[in-house]
Formats: sequence, structure tokens, C-alpha cells
Amino acid sequence: MALLPETFLREFVLPLVVGGELHVHRPLDAEDLVSLEAEFVTVTEESLEVEQARQAIAAELWLYPVPTPLDRPSLELAAAVHNLLFLSHPGAKRWWVRSSPMRRLVSFTEACLRRPSPPRTGNELIARHTLLGKALEITRTDVEIRFWAGRRRFIGQEPPRRLFRWKELRGVRELRQQVTWAETELTQEQQQLLQLLLRQSPLTDLLSPGRAFPLFDWLPVAEYLADPRTCRLVCHRYLETGLDQVGPALAQAFWRLVDGGNNQQALQMVSGLVVYLYAATALTTEKKDHMRFDANHPMEALPVVLMVAARCGLVPEPSLLGDGRVQQRLVDWSGLPAASLGAVADELTHRLGQALAA
Repeated sequence: MALLPETFLREFVLPLVVGGELHVHRPLDAEDLVSLEAEFVTVTEESLEVEQARQAIAAELWLYPVPTPLDRPSLELAAAVHNLLFLSHPGAKRWWVRSSPMRRLVSFTEACLRRPSPPRTGNELIARHTLLGKALEITRTDVEIRFWAGRRRFIGQEPPRRLFRWKELRGVRELRQQVTWAETELTQEQQQLLQLLLRQSPLTDLLSPGRAFPLFDWLPVAEYLADPRTCRLVCHRYLETGLDQVGPALAQAFWRLVDGGNNQQALQMVSGLVVYLYAATALTTEKKDHMRFDANHPMEALPVVLMVAARCGLVPEPSLLGDGRVQQRLVDWSGLPAASLGAVADELTHRLGQALAA
């Protein structure tokens, strides 16, 4: 049965944008994309609702108007997310046992994720995030029904009511668990497709460093920090979340970048972001609580990144920070980790220095 375009927008794209219950239908293919694109040449009630929702999200993030058209790239990416979720749906089992349909499904979904050009401007970055920003937050409710004769599990589905008959006599118990979809047991194909999805929305990638999968990586997104407006947006979100929350993931990704080789520009961008985070903190407090870390795990500590950045000359002059007191606090704070690290501080500084000079 053909999927009606208005149904796809109402039951999938709109909740993908704003949150809510997503309805996953049969997998989409090239013919569905043609139908969707033809339908939305003119404005419909559903497409207008999606547009308004994306505009509202953009207005919270960006000071300037951001076009959020429901164009071919947007439809391709929405279709890709839909198919990705379908691969985790119980109804996909009949596809897994037939290799040919599965190969076509994965191939089409991968093409949808590779065809759109990555965002180049701040507006494009925001627009893409308004569509995909909640993709990593999608959850499902798994239900396990236990009874005297065994148990049955329902992944993202409600169990049939017949299983609750004679509840006390059969010792029926219902256990519900809400899980984040991206952190469930994904197939290798799903993992690869999810990584491609994040490449298409770098801001979504930047704003979710603490996720379990895919592991946060600075290299694909560091170049976007060159735009001051984007860098400020990312920093302010990290500060709102709390450096104690995002710090470990940012620090671990930093050291992977150091060890990756030939990433001098990316290292400078990321070091600059870390300095900005602490400079913004220095504007509002003299306390040093945010500099606490576990000395047994220095590569998970953002204060250690500040320390090595300062030792490698990456802290700006006072005139660029706007206040000499801010620069002095940065210098003071950057010296604190060395006391508990000893020779490790010198070794880490040497590693960053070598990476910057390579």
C-alpha cells in the first residue's frame, strides 16, 4: 500500500522535529521520494505545520532568519531516519531473512544520506538541525510480560490484551523499560548509517557529545567552530549543560584528535573552544570548583585540556579576552592540574606540542 505524503508528514516528520510518538511504516523507496516531492510542490496543511515547527526551533538558536524548506534533501534525510528506525522494528524480521530486499533497503537509505551536500553556512547548519536534532533522542518502550509458563517481549509495541487474561491465576507481571533507540543493539549496517546521518547534521553532532554511540569525534565537526556564531552557540549550550557533564566526552575526543595526526587546525579550533568555555566561566566566578577532576583519569578531564592549551601558548592575550582579570584567572586555573598530575602533565603537554608542530 502506498504511503500517503500527508500521513508521512503528520505521523513521522512532525514528531521527528518536535518530539512525540513516531509511527514507522513500511520502508520508503525511490518511488516514495518522487511522490513526496511532487506532493509538496504546493504548500499543504501538514507541510506548513512542519515548516512552522522548524522555524520555531531555529528562532531559539539563531538570531537571523533561517530558510527551512521541505526540499528534496530534507525529504531524503527524513526518509533515511524512517528506514533506520524500521530496521529496528519487529516488522523488519521478514526483511532480514531475505537478503535481496534488505540490500536494496540499506543501499537506498545510504544513498539518501550521501546525496545531500553537508551544510556550508550557519543557516544551513541550523536548518539541518531543526530536522534531525532529536534523532538521537528517540526512545521506545519495551514491554516484557512474565507469567507462570514463560515470558514474552514486545519491542516498541503494546502487548495484546489477551495476555492479561486471568492475571492473578497465571501470575502475569508487566515490566516496562524506556530505552534510547541509538543506544540499543544496532546492526553493523544501522551503525554505519547512523554515523552518516550525523555527518549530515554537524550541529546535532556538536550538541550531543555525551552520547553513547556514535562516539563523539572532533575531526568531522571542528571546522564549523571557525564560524564565531556557531562556536558561541555550541559553547553556550555546553555551559548550560554544565562542564562537568560534557567535559569528559569533550576531553576524550580531544586526545583522540591529538593522537590522530595531521590535525593542527582542528586542534587549534578545539583548544580555542575550551579556552572560551573557561573564559566565559571566569567572567562570572572566581571559584575553582569546575577545575576538580580525577587525577587517575587525566584524559577524561577538561581542566587538563585547558592546562596543556595554556602551556602550548593557546591562551589569547588579555586584550582579546576583554579583561585582564579573565586572562589572569585562566592562567591561574590552567596551572592547577599540574600539582596533582606531576610528570603526566609534562607528558601530555609534550604530546599536544608535537601534534601542533607536526
